[in-house]
Amino acid sequence: MTFQEHHRLQQLRQFARSGLGNTPARDFLLLTAPSALQDLDDRSVQRLLVLRLTLQRQHFAFAEALETIGALEEQADLAVDDAFMFSCESVRVFLGLNRDGDAIASLLHAAALHPDVSGELQDYLLVTQSVLCSFLGDHEQRLQVSLRVQRTPPPGHPYHLNLNPGLVQGNVTWARVVTGDLEAALPGALTALADIRTRFPGGGTHAQFEVNTLHLRAMLGQTPDPAEFTQVRDLLRAQGNTGLSSSLLTAEALAAGNAGRTEEAHALFGQVLDLLRAQEQASRVPLLLYDQALAFYRARGNPEELVPVLEGRMRVVEAMQRQSHGMFLELERQAFELNRIRGDLVLSQADLITRLSAIGERRDDATGQHLRRVATLVLHLARALDLPDADLIAEAARLHDLGKVSLPDSILLKAGPLTPGEREVMQQHTTHGAELLAGGTSRVLMLAQSIALHHHERWDGTGYPHQLRGEAIPLPARLVAVADVFDALLSERPYKRAWPLAEALGEMRRLSGTHFEPRIVQALERVLDTVPQAADA
Repeated sequence: MTFQEHHRLQQLRQFARSGLGNTPARDFLLLTAPSALQDLDDRSVQRLLVLRLTLQRQHFAFAEALETIGALEEQADLAVDDAFMFSCESVRVFLGLNRDGDAIASLLHAAALHPDVSGELQDYLLVTQSVLCSFLGDHEQRLQVSLRVQRTPPPGHPYHLNLNPGLVQGNVTWARVVTGDLEAALPGALTALADIRTRFPGGGTHAQFEVNTLHLRAMLGQTPDPAEFTQVRDLLRAQGNTGLSSSLLTAEALAAGNAGRTEEAHALFGQVLDLLRAQEQASRVPLLLYDQALAFYRARGNPEELVPVLEGRMRVVEAMQRQSHGMFLELERQAFELNRIRGDLVLSQADLITRLSAIGERRDDATGQHLRRVATLVLHLARALDLPDADLIAEAARLHDLGKVSLPDSILLKAGPLTPGEREVMQQHTTHGAELLAGGTSRVLMLAQSIALHHHERWDGTGYPHQLRGEAIPLPARLVAVADVFDALLSERPYKRAWPLAEALGEMRRLSGTHFEPRIVQALERVLDTVPQAADA
């Protein structure tokens, strides 16, 4: 072995032990080409391939990432930490490629490994779930999940690149941005960027944070110096990173508009629209960029300029809807996997399936928050009745409409009254939901199955699917029945207006003793008296 070959092997072993350090991403990718790893032990090869996958994902090199996933799948007996990080990174790659089924399977696999993973890596599952929340457009949940990330591996740990304080802060920051809390986001963005510049200069995360921070500053009305944009553009060019170009151009356009350079902003937004049309991505990012372009063109006052922007935005929305429908079908196909996950993953199981079932709720709830509101109101009702399992019932309540994933849009989104045949199909969501949750051995999943099946039963026995009467209806389902209908009355839907609070409460009183157990309606009134915000939780 030559001195150069020996030196290269020593360098690769050091990467496997301690991560990239300050090695530029391009150099690391060249050094870790699969053909260059033949003289290493299996554990080192596996670790380096996972790190390679991370960098390829960060640089949006998804075709190359798929090759690395294939190479890792050929490896036998990955160590738990490496298998876990591989599964989490695969989720992010598959989401970037719109391969929903593979993303779900990888996330389930990561969740199954989670209890045995080293403590400092376990929170990477939360990071991965936050990415899924972003993909689903549930940015409030993304923020909540991101705030739960506490543990990170120390510098010198091989996966410090994947999970470090700067990355954690950056995820929280961008979640605040997309939920509209821009002012609160800026200090965190600057702190995160400074940290990443120090830890991983020139890397894919560094580029992402540079772009995001410039974009945030421009959204806040600031005008970053043109030299700052030039530096970031040079960084992207050096990486061969084209995935962030549309976001960077949008930031430049906003900054030019803030400075009064309207024609320059117009030209830059034109480039943004050209890129978006070429990419045709079905995700929240292009939707945000289209919205910012719309605001600019509306301010210009030329209706003709709005037409192509609106058309492009509509294409993204339609693509997201198609993608969501594919996710529904994939969820139904893979739901049985939940029963193979170990019993000590109760909450992560429920959280995962809730996130996925929330897409179904968005199909007929414009805000996508019906599940959250119902669960919150159920929690208040259960506490008002002094039920010992209030938290568990509320968690299970979030799955009450899981069966809607099986309903066709033509019925679920219909603006007018349903025909008898359509109503019969609609009612099948109770049994479909129970079937998807069947066989679960954890308390939350068994509760969720019972709620999904019985939450449309009525106190007087005229409900469905089994016409149960009175206390024959499980109590958790009776609670959800009240919360579900009350929230539906207060919400605007394609087929109805939102009712005022007083009218909705009057309707609940009218249905007390027929549709609903009187004791629960009385609890609802007490909750609204003592916790007024429960009506819009």
